[in-house]
Amino acid sequence: MELLENLQSRWQRFVDQVFRVEPDLHSTSRLLIGSLQPLREEDGVLTLSPNNELMVRAGENYIPMILEHLAKLWDKPVREVRLEFDAAAIEAQSQRNESLELPLFAVQTQAPVVAKQVKKKIPQREYGSPVDEAMSFDAFMADSSNDEAFFATKAFAAKGGTRFNPLYIYGQSGTGKTHLLSAIGNAVKQRNPETPVLFFNGDEFVTLVIDHIRQQRMQLFRRGTQLEGAIVLVDDVQLLSGKEHSLGELFNLFNWHQARGARLAFTSDLPPDQIRGLPERLRSRMGGGLVVEVQPPLFETRVAIAQQAAEAISHGHHEVPRDVAELIAELYCDNTRDLVGAVKRLVLRAELRSLPEITLELTQEMFGDVQARRLHCSPDQIARAVAGLLDVEFSSVRGKGRTRRLVQARIWIAGLVRDMTPASQTEIGHLLGRDHSTIHHTLGRYSDLVGSKEGLAQRDALKRRLQKDMG
Repeated sequence: MELLENLQSRWQRFVDQVFRVEPDLHSTSRLLIGSLQPLREEDGVLTLSPNNELMVRAGENYIPMILEHLAKLWDKPVREVRLEFDAAAIEAQSQRNESLELPLFAVQTQAPVVAKQVKKKIPQREYGSPVDEAMSFDAFMADSSNDEAFFATKAFAAKGGTRFNPLYIYGQSGTGKTHLLSAIGNAVKQRNPETPVLFFNGDEFVTLVIDHIRQQRMQLFRRGTQLEGAIVLVDDVQLLSGKEHSLGELFNLFNWHQARGARLAFTSDLPPDQIRGLPERLRSRMGGGLVVEVQPPLFETRVAIAQQAAEAISHGHHEVPRDVAELIAELYCDNTRDLVGAVKRLVLRAELRSLPEITLELTQEMFGDVQARRLHCSPDQIARAVAGLLDVEFSSVRGKGRTRRLVQARIWIAGLVRDMTPASQTEIGHLLGRDHSTIHHTLGRYSDLVGSKEGLAQRDALKRRLQKDMG
Protein backbone atom coordinates (compact mmCIF):
# COMPACT_ATOMS: atom_id res chain seq x y z
CA MET A 1 0.00 0.00 0.00
CA GLU A 2 2.84 2.38 0.82
CA LEU A 3 4.43 1.68 -2.55
CA LEU A 4 1.16 2.49 -4.32
CA GLU A 5 0.64 5.68 -2.32
CA ASN A 6 4.21 6.71 -3.07
CA LEU A 7 3.64 6.02 -6.78
CA GLN A 8 0.42 8.06 -6.73
CA SER A 9 2.20 10.94 -5.02
CA ARG A 10 5.03 10.86 -7.57
CA TRP A 11 2.51 10.72 -10.42
CA GLN A 12 0.57 13.71 -9.11
CA ARG A 13 3.78 15.74 -8.86
CA PHE A 14 4.62 14.68 -12.40
CA VAL A 15 1.19 15.78 -13.74
CA ASP A 16 1.52 19.14 -11.98
CA GLN A 17 4.95 19.63 -13.57
CA VAL A 18 3.63 18.74 -17.03
CA PHE A 19 0.86 21.31 -16.71
CA ARG A 20 3.43 23.92 -15.68
CA VAL A 21 5.77 23.27 -18.61
CA GLU A 22 2.85 22.97 -21.07
CA PRO A 23 0.75 26.07 -20.28
CA ASP A 24 -0.94 25.95 -23.71
CA LEU A 25 -2.11 22.35 -23.34
CA HIS A 26 -5.74 22.08 -24.43
CA SER A 27 -8.31 21.75 -21.64
CA THR A 28 -9.47 18.37 -22.98
CA SER A 29 -5.89 17.06 -22.85
CA ARG A 30 -5.47 18.38 -19.31
CA LEU A 31 -8.68 16.67 -18.24
CA LEU A 32 -7.68 13.31 -19.70
CA ILE A 33 -4.09 13.31 -18.42
CA GLY A 34 -5.22 14.52 -15.01
CA SER A 35 -7.73 11.66 -14.76
CA LEU A 36 -5.10 8.92 -15.23
CA GLN A 37 -4.19 6.97 -12.08
CA PRO A 38 -0.97 4.96 -11.67
CA LEU A 39 -1.46 1.24 -10.99
CA ARG A 40 2.08 -0.09 -10.88
CA GLU A 41 5.65 0.46 -12.02
CA GLU A 42 7.64 -2.65 -12.90
CA ASP A 43 10.83 -3.13 -14.93
CA GLY A 44 10.55 0.26 -16.63
CA VAL A 45 6.87 -0.22 -17.49
CA LEU A 46 4.44 2.30 -15.99
CA THR A 47 0.79 1.14 -16.03
CA LEU A 48 -1.95 3.75 -15.77
CA SER A 49 -5.72 3.53 -15.55
CA PRO A 50 -8.19 6.09 -17.01
CA ASN A 51 -11.35 6.77 -15.05
CA ASN A 52 -13.52 4.71 -17.42
CA GLU A 53 -13.00 1.92 -19.92
CA LEU A 54 -14.00 4.01 -22.94
CA MET A 55 -11.07 6.37 -22.32
CA VAL A 56 -8.40 3.70 -22.87
CA ARG A 57 -8.29 4.17 -26.63
CA ALA A 58 -8.40 7.97 -26.37
CA GLY A 59 -5.64 7.94 -23.76
CA GLU A 60 -3.34 5.96 -26.06
CA ASN A 61 -3.02 9.03 -28.28
CA TYR A 62 -1.23 10.79 -25.41
CA ILE A 63 1.31 8.06 -24.65
CA PRO A 64 4.08 9.55 -26.87
CA MET A 65 3.74 12.94 -25.14
CA ILE A 66 3.64 11.32 -21.68
CA LEU A 67 6.79 9.30 -22.45
CA GLU A 68 8.54 12.46 -23.63
CA HIS A 69 7.84 14.23 -20.34
CA LEU A 70 8.61 11.13 -18.26
CA ALA A 71 12.09 11.09 -19.75
CA LYS A 72 12.65 14.60 -18.41
CA LEU A 73 10.62 14.73 -15.21
CA TRP A 74 10.27 11.17 -13.82
CA ASP A 75 12.76 9.98 -11.23
CA LYS A 76 13.22 6.54 -12.80
CA PRO A 77 13.77 5.34 -16.38
CA VAL A 78 10.49 4.43 -18.13
CA ARG A 79 10.64 2.61 -21.45
CA GLU A 80 6.93 1.92 -21.87
CA VAL A 81 3.56 3.29 -20.73
CA ARG A 82 0.53 1.01 -20.73
CA LEU A 83 -3.14 1.83 -20.22
CA GLU A 84 -5.60 -0.59 -18.65
CA PHE A 85 -8.85 0.16 -16.89
CA ASP A 86 -8.95 -0.88 -13.21
CA ALA A 87 -12.35 -0.09 -11.71
CA ALA A 88 -11.29 -0.95 -8.14
CA ALA A 89 -8.29 1.37 -8.23
CA ILE A 90 -10.35 4.24 -9.65
CA GLU A 91 -13.04 3.75 -6.98
CA ALA A 92 -10.45 3.71 -4.19
CA GLN A 93 -8.84 6.90 -5.51
CA SER A 94 -12.26 8.52 -5.84
CA GLN A 95 -13.01 7.81 -2.18
CA ARG A 96 -9.67 9.27 -1.11
CA ASN A 97 -10.29 12.39 -3.19
CA GLU A 98 -13.77 12.74 -1.74
CA SER A 99 -12.47 12.71 1.81
CA LEU A 100 -9.90 15.35 0.91
CA GLU A 101 -12.18 17.60 -1.12
CA LEU A 102 -15.27 17.76 1.08
CA PRO A 103 -13.77 20.32 3.53
CA LEU A 104 -12.85 22.54 0.61
CA PHE A 105 -16.45 22.78 -0.47
CA ALA A 106 -17.39 23.78 3.05
CA VAL A 107 -15.27 26.91 2.79
CA GLN A 108 -17.92 29.23 1.41
CA THR A 109 -15.61 32.23 1.27
CA GLN A 110 -13.57 30.71 -1.57
CA ALA A 111 -16.45 30.02 -3.95
CA PRO A 112 -17.21 33.65 -4.87
CA VAL A 113 -13.52 34.33 -5.50
CA VAL A 114 -13.25 31.45 -7.98
CA ALA A 115 -16.46 32.50 -9.69
CA LYS A 116 -15.22 36.08 -10.12
CA GLN A 117 -11.91 34.93 -11.57
CA VAL A 118 -13.70 32.80 -14.14
CA LYS A 119 -16.06 35.62 -15.08
CA LYS A 120 -13.15 37.92 -15.83
CA LYS A 121 -11.90 35.47 -18.43
CA ILE A 122 -15.29 34.82 -20.08
CA PRO A 123 -16.54 37.60 -22.36
CA GLN A 124 -20.14 38.65 -22.77
CA ARG A 125 -22.48 35.78 -23.67
CA GLU A 126 -22.69 35.63 -27.44
CA TYR A 127 -24.16 33.28 -29.99
CA GLY A 128 -22.10 31.22 -32.40
CA SER A 129 -19.14 28.89 -32.12
CA PRO A 130 -15.86 29.52 -30.32
CA VAL A 131 -13.07 30.37 -32.73
CA ASP A 132 -10.40 27.68 -33.10
CA GLU A 133 -7.32 29.29 -31.51
CA ALA A 134 -4.96 27.14 -33.60
CA MET A 135 -6.16 28.89 -36.78
CA SER A 136 -4.06 32.04 -36.68
CA PHE A 137 -2.50 34.14 -39.41
CA ASP A 138 0.94 32.90 -38.32
CA ALA A 139 -0.16 29.29 -38.85
CA PHE A 140 -1.51 29.97 -42.36
CA MET A 141 0.84 29.21 -45.25
CA ALA A 142 0.33 31.81 -47.95
CA ASP A 143 1.53 31.58 -51.54
CA SER A 144 0.44 33.04 -54.88
CA SER A 145 -2.69 30.86 -54.84
CA ASN A 146 -4.12 32.63 -51.80
CA ASP A 147 -2.01 35.73 -51.13
CA GLU A 148 -4.81 38.16 -52.08
CA ALA A 149 -7.22 36.56 -49.61
CA PHE A 150 -4.49 36.40 -46.96
CA PHE A 151 -3.63 40.10 -47.33
CA ALA A 152 -7.30 41.08 -47.36
CA THR A 153 -8.15 39.16 -44.18
CA LYS A 154 -5.14 40.58 -42.32
CA ALA A 155 -6.11 44.11 -43.35
CA PHE A 156 -9.74 43.39 -42.41
CA ALA A 157 -8.71 42.13 -38.93
CA ALA A 158 -6.42 45.10 -38.26
CA LYS A 159 -7.53 47.96 -36.05
CA GLY A 160 -9.89 50.15 -38.05
CA GLY A 161 -9.84 47.63 -40.91
CA THR A 162 -12.99 48.72 -42.73
CA ARG A 163 -11.55 49.26 -46.23
CA PHE A 164 -12.63 45.78 -47.37
CA ASN A 165 -15.90 45.64 -45.44
CA PRO A 166 -17.88 43.48 -46.02
CA LEU A 167 -15.33 40.82 -46.98
CA TYR A 168 -16.38 37.76 -49.00
CA ILE A 169 -13.98 34.85 -49.62
CA TYR A 170 -14.89 31.99 -51.92
CA GLY A 171 -13.20 28.84 -53.18
CA GLN A 172 -13.53 25.07 -53.20
CA SER A 173 -13.54 23.00 -50.02
CA GLY A 174 -10.25 22.57 -48.19
CA THR A 175 -8.50 25.69 -49.49
CA GLY A 176 -8.22 27.50 -46.14
CA LYS A 177 -11.35 29.69 -46.07
CA THR A 178 -12.35 28.62 -42.55
CA HIS A 179 -8.76 29.11 -41.37
CA LEU A 180 -8.68 32.69 -42.65
CA LEU A 181 -12.08 33.48 -41.15
CA SER A 182 -11.00 32.04 -37.80
CA ALA A 183 -7.72 33.95 -37.97
CA ILE A 184 -9.72 37.19 -38.19
CA GLY A 185 -11.57 36.31 -34.99
CA ASN A 186 -8.38 35.32 -33.19
CA ALA A 187 -6.56 38.49 -34.21
CA VAL A 188 -9.46 40.67 -33.04
CA LYS A 189 -9.73 38.80 -29.74
CA GLN A 190 -5.98 39.00 -29.15
CA ARG A 191 -6.03 42.76 -29.60
CA ASN A 192 -9.18 43.26 -27.51
CA PRO A 193 -10.56 40.22 -25.63
CA GLU A 194 -13.78 42.12 -24.84
CA THR A 195 -14.80 42.44 -28.50
CA PRO A 196 -17.76 40.12 -29.25
CA VAL A 197 -16.92 37.76 -32.12
CA LEU A 198 -20.05 36.21 -33.67
CA PHE A 199 -18.71 33.18 -35.56
CA PHE A 200 -21.29 31.00 -37.33
CA ASN A 201 -21.21 28.09 -39.70
CA GLY A 202 -24.11 28.22 -42.16
CA ASP A 203 -25.63 25.00 -40.81
CA GLU A 204 -25.25 26.22 -37.24
CA PHE A 205 -26.99 29.51 -38.04
CA VAL A 206 -29.97 27.65 -39.53
CA THR A 207 -30.13 25.32 -36.49
CA LEU A 208 -30.13 28.26 -34.08
CA VAL A 209 -32.94 29.96 -35.97
CA ILE A 210 -35.02 26.75 -36.02
CA ASP A 211 -34.48 26.17 -32.29
CA HIS A 212 -35.51 29.70 -31.38
CA ILE A 213 -38.56 29.58 -33.63
CA ARG A 214 -39.62 26.29 -32.03
CA GLN A 215 -39.21 27.78 -28.55
CA GLN A 216 -40.82 31.08 -29.63
CA ARG A 217 -37.74 33.00 -28.50
CA MET A 218 -36.57 34.81 -31.64
CA GLN A 219 -36.23 38.07 -29.69
CA LEU A 220 -33.68 36.33 -27.47
CA PHE A 221 -31.74 35.25 -30.58
CA ARG A 222 -31.73 38.80 -31.89
CA ARG A 223 -30.58 40.24 -28.57
CA GLY A 224 -27.75 37.70 -28.53
CA THR A 225 -26.58 38.57 -32.05
CA GLN A 226 -27.17 42.31 -32.11
CA LEU A 227 -24.20 43.28 -29.96
CA GLU A 228 -22.61 46.72 -30.18
CA GLY A 229 -19.03 46.64 -31.45
CA ALA A 230 -19.22 42.99 -32.54
CA ILE A 231 -17.53 41.46 -35.57
CA VAL A 232 -19.66 39.02 -37.60
CA LEU A 233 -18.09 35.99 -39.31
CA VAL A 234 -20.26 33.53 -41.28
CA ASP A 235 -18.63 30.40 -42.74
CA ASP A 236 -20.17 28.42 -45.64
CA VAL A 237 -22.92 30.92 -46.28
CA GLN A 238 -24.12 28.80 -49.24
CA LEU A 239 -25.64 26.38 -46.69
CA LEU A 240 -28.35 28.99 -46.01
CA SER A 241 -29.52 28.82 -49.64
CA GLY A 242 -33.27 28.26 -49.81
CA LYS A 243 -33.74 28.65 -46.02
CA GLU A 244 -36.01 31.68 -46.25
CA HIS A 245 -36.45 32.45 -42.55
CA SER A 246 -32.73 32.03 -41.83
CA LEU A 247 -31.85 34.25 -44.79
CA GLY A 248 -34.26 36.85 -43.46
CA GLU A 249 -32.56 36.79 -40.06
CA LEU A 250 -29.12 37.03 -41.72
CA PHE A 251 -30.34 40.01 -43.74
CA ASN A 252 -31.56 41.74 -40.56
CA LEU A 253 -28.30 40.90 -38.81
CA PHE A 254 -26.30 42.26 -41.74
CA ASN A 255 -28.25 45.54 -41.82
CA TRP A 256 -28.15 46.03 -38.03
CA HIS A 257 -24.39 45.63 -37.81
CA GLN A 258 -23.52 47.45 -41.02
CA ALA A 259 -25.57 50.47 -39.92
CA ARG A 260 -23.35 50.65 -36.81
CA GLY A 261 -20.09 50.39 -38.76
CA ALA A 262 -19.38 46.80 -37.73
CA ARG A 263 -17.25 44.47 -39.84
CA LEU A 264 -18.79 41.44 -41.54
CA ALA A 265 -16.96 38.61 -43.34
CA PHE A 266 -18.35 35.61 -45.20
CA THR A 267 -17.00 32.49 -46.89
CA SER A 268 -18.59 30.25 -49.49
CA ASP A 269 -17.73 27.78 -52.23
CA LEU A 270 -19.15 30.20 -54.82
CA PRO A 271 -19.22 33.99 -55.35
CA PRO A 272 -22.46 35.69 -54.24
CA ASP A 273 -23.92 36.02 -57.74
CA GLN A 274 -23.64 32.25 -58.33
CA ILE A 275 -25.39 30.98 -55.18
CA ARG A 276 -28.83 29.73 -56.15
CA GLY A 277 -31.57 30.68 -53.73
CA LEU A 278 -29.71 33.68 -52.30
CA PRO A 279 -32.01 36.75 -52.31
CA GLU A 280 -30.88 39.65 -54.46
CA ARG A 281 -30.88 42.00 -51.44
CA LEU A 282 -28.28 39.81 -49.69
CA ARG A 283 -26.36 39.08 -52.87
CA SER A 284 -25.87 42.77 -53.58
CA ARG A 285 -24.82 43.55 -50.01
CA MET A 286 -22.29 40.71 -49.83
CA GLY A 287 -20.89 41.67 -53.22
CA GLY A 288 -20.75 45.34 -52.28
CA GLY A 289 -17.44 45.01 -50.46
CA LEU A 290 -14.42 42.93 -51.48
CA VAL A 291 -15.00 39.55 -53.13
CA VAL A 292 -11.81 37.50 -53.37
CA GLU A 293 -11.08 33.92 -54.44
CA VAL A 294 -8.79 31.48 -52.65
CA GLN A 295 -7.35 28.58 -54.67
CA PRO A 296 -5.70 25.30 -53.63
CA PRO A 297 -2.11 25.85 -52.42
CA LEU A 298 0.83 25.26 -54.73
CA PHE A 299 2.87 22.06 -54.66
CA GLU A 300 5.69 23.40 -52.46
CA THR A 301 3.20 24.80 -49.97
CA ARG A 302 1.42 21.45 -49.78
CA VAL A 303 4.75 19.76 -49.05
CA ALA A 304 5.39 22.21 -46.22
CA ILE A 305 1.85 21.71 -44.85
CA ALA A 306 2.36 17.92 -44.79
CA GLN A 307 5.66 18.23 -42.92
CA GLN A 308 4.32 20.76 -40.43
CA ALA A 309 1.18 18.69 -39.79
CA ALA A 310 3.19 15.55 -39.03
CA GLU A 311 5.38 17.39 -36.54
CA ALA A 312 2.37 18.91 -34.77
CA ILE A 313 0.28 15.71 -34.71
CA SER A 314 3.10 13.49 -33.41
CA HIS A 315 4.43 16.10 -30.94
CA GLY A 316 7.71 16.08 -32.85
CA HIS A 317 8.20 12.30 -32.67
CA HIS A 318 7.66 11.67 -36.38
CA GLU A 319 8.89 13.83 -39.21
CA VAL A 320 7.74 13.37 -42.80
CA PRO A 321 10.74 12.99 -45.13
CA ARG A 322 10.77 15.12 -48.25
CA ASP A 323 9.97 12.25 -50.63
CA VAL A 324 6.97 11.23 -48.52
CA ALA A 325 5.69 14.80 -48.25
CA GLU A 326 6.02 15.24 -52.02
CA LEU A 327 4.04 12.08 -52.69
CA ILE A 328 1.24 13.19 -50.36
CA ALA A 329 1.27 16.65 -51.97
CA GLU A 330 0.90 15.02 -55.39
CA LEU A 331 -1.95 12.76 -54.27
CA TYR A 332 -3.90 15.50 -52.48
CA CYS A 333 -3.56 18.60 -54.61
CA ASP A 334 -7.11 19.95 -54.24
CA ASN A 335 -8.05 19.75 -50.57
CA THR A 336 -5.72 20.71 -47.72
CA ARG A 337 -8.11 19.12 -45.20
CA ASP A 338 -7.77 15.76 -46.97
CA LEU A 339 -4.00 16.20 -47.08
CA VAL A 340 -3.77 16.76 -43.32
CA GLY A 341 -6.11 13.80 -42.78
CA ALA A 342 -3.74 11.60 -44.79
CA VAL A 343 -0.83 12.74 -42.63
CA LYS A 344 -2.80 11.88 -39.48
CA ARG A 345 -3.38 8.37 -40.80
CA LEU A 346 0.33 8.00 -41.55
CA VAL A 347 1.36 9.13 -38.07
CA LEU A 348 -1.19 6.79 -36.46
CA ARG A 349 0.03 3.82 -38.50
CA ALA A 350 3.66 4.57 -37.64
CA GLU A 351 2.80 4.78 -33.91
CA LEU A 352 0.72 1.60 -33.99
CA ARG A 353 3.64 -0.28 -35.55
CA SER A 354 6.20 1.48 -33.30
CA LEU A 355 8.11 2.55 -36.40
CA PRO A 356 11.01 4.94 -35.80
CA GLU A 357 10.20 6.92 -38.95
CA ILE A 358 7.61 7.34 -41.68
CA THR A 359 8.93 5.83 -44.89
CA LEU A 360 8.00 6.07 -48.55
CA GLU A 361 7.21 2.33 -48.50
CA LEU A 362 4.68 2.81 -45.68
CA THR A 363 3.09 5.73 -47.53
CA GLN A 364 2.77 3.75 -50.76
CA GLU A 365 1.31 0.81 -48.84
CA MET A 366 -1.34 3.01 -47.20
CA PHE A 367 -2.24 5.16 -50.19
CA GLY A 368 -1.73 2.68 -52.99
CA ASP A 369 -5.44 2.86 -53.82
CA VAL A 370 -5.19 6.64 -54.27
CA GLN A 371 -2.13 6.20 -56.48
CA ALA A 372 -3.91 3.50 -58.44
CA ARG A 373 -6.82 5.82 -59.17
CA ARG A 374 -4.37 8.43 -60.39
CA LEU A 375 -2.30 6.01 -62.44
CA HIS A 376 -5.05 3.86 -63.93
CA CYS A 377 -4.97 6.01 -67.07
CA SER A 378 -2.36 5.12 -69.64
CA PRO A 379 0.25 7.64 -70.83
CA ASP A 380 -1.62 7.82 -74.14
CA GLN A 381 -4.89 8.74 -72.41
CA ILE A 382 -3.16 11.43 -70.34
CA ALA A 383 -1.37 12.82 -73.39
CA ARG A 384 -4.58 13.08 -75.40
CA ALA A 385 -6.42 14.65 -72.46
CA VAL A 386 -3.68 17.29 -71.99
CA ALA A 387 -3.76 18.06 -75.69
CA GLY A 388 -7.51 18.57 -75.44
CA LEU A 389 -7.15 20.89 -72.46
CA LEU A 390 -4.56 22.94 -74.38
CA ASP A 391 -6.84 22.98 -77.44
CA VAL A 392 -4.43 21.30 -79.86
CA GLU A 393 -4.77 18.11 -81.90
CA PHE A 394 -2.71 15.23 -80.50
CA SER A 395 -1.79 14.16 -84.02
CA SER A 396 -0.29 17.63 -84.55
CA VAL A 397 1.68 17.29 -81.29
CA ARG A 398 3.23 14.08 -82.62
CA GLY A 399 3.93 15.74 -85.97
CA LYS A 400 6.78 18.00 -87.07
CA GLY A 401 5.10 21.34 -86.44
CA ARG A 402 7.16 23.89 -84.47
CA THR A 403 4.59 26.53 -83.58
CA ARG A 404 4.74 27.90 -80.04
CA ARG A 405 1.48 26.20 -79.05
CA LEU A 406 2.66 22.79 -80.23
CA VAL A 407 6.05 23.13 -78.52
CA GLN A 408 4.39 24.14 -75.27
CA ALA A 409 1.94 21.24 -75.58
CA ARG A 410 4.81 18.75 -75.98
CA ILE A 411 6.51 20.15 -72.86
CA TRP A 412 3.36 19.85 -70.76
CA ILE A 413 2.48 16.39 -72.05
CA ALA A 414 6.00 15.01 -71.47
CA GLY A 415 6.19 16.48 -67.97
CA LEU A 416 2.71 15.46 -66.83
CA VAL A 417 3.04 11.93 -68.21
CA ARG A 418 6.31 11.59 -66.31
CA ASP A 419 4.73 12.98 -63.11
CA MET A 420 1.54 10.94 -63.28
CA THR A 421 2.67 7.59 -64.65
CA PRO A 422 5.70 5.32 -64.29
CA ALA A 423 6.51 5.78 -68.01
CA SER A 424 10.22 6.02 -68.85
CA GLN A 425 11.76 8.70 -71.08
CA THR A 426 12.01 6.15 -73.90
CA GLU A 427 8.29 5.36 -73.57
CA ILE A 428 7.43 9.06 -73.53
CA GLY A 429 9.55 9.44 -76.67
CA HIS A 430 7.58 6.71 -78.46
CA LEU A 431 4.35 8.38 -77.34
CA LEU A 432 5.35 11.76 -78.81
CA GLY A 433 7.29 10.43 -81.78
CA ARG A 434 10.62 11.82 -80.48
CA ASP A 435 13.96 10.26 -79.63
CA HIS A 436 15.39 9.88 -76.12
CA SER A 437 17.67 12.94 -76.28
CA THR A 438 14.82 15.18 -77.44
CA ILE A 439 12.59 14.01 -74.59
CA HIS A 440 15.45 14.56 -72.12
CA HIS A 441 15.74 18.15 -73.37
CA THR A 442 11.93 18.61 -73.27
CA LEU A 443 11.74 17.42 -69.67
CA GLY A 444 14.50 19.86 -68.77
CA ARG A 445 12.39 22.68 -70.18
CA TYR A 446 9.42 21.35 -68.19
CA SER A 447 11.48 21.57 -64.97
CA ASP A 448 12.43 25.14 -65.83
CA LEU A 449 8.80 25.96 -66.56
CA VAL A 450 7.47 24.70 -63.23
CA GLY A 451 10.31 26.48 -61.45
CA SER A 452 8.27 29.68 -61.69
CA LYS A 453 5.15 30.50 -59.70
CA GLU A 454 3.12 30.87 -62.87
CA GLY A 455 4.32 27.52 -64.19
CA LEU A 456 3.56 25.77 -60.90
CA ALA A 457 0.07 27.24 -60.84
CA GLN A 458 -0.57 26.11 -64.43
CA ARG A 459 0.74 22.60 -63.69
CA ASP A 460 -1.48 22.25 -60.63
CA ALA A 461 -4.48 23.52 -62.59
CA LEU A 462 -3.87 21.00 -65.39
CA LYS A 463 -3.50 18.15 -62.88
CA ARG A 464 -6.74 19.08 -61.17
CA ARG A 465 -8.57 19.12 -64.50
CA LEU A 466 -7.08 15.76 -65.47
CA GLN A 467 -8.03 14.14 -62.17
CA LYS A 468 -11.54 15.56 -62.42
CA ASP A 469 -12.09 14.61 -66.08
CA MET A 470 -10.44 11.18 -65.90
CA GLY A 471 -11.76 10.08 -62.47
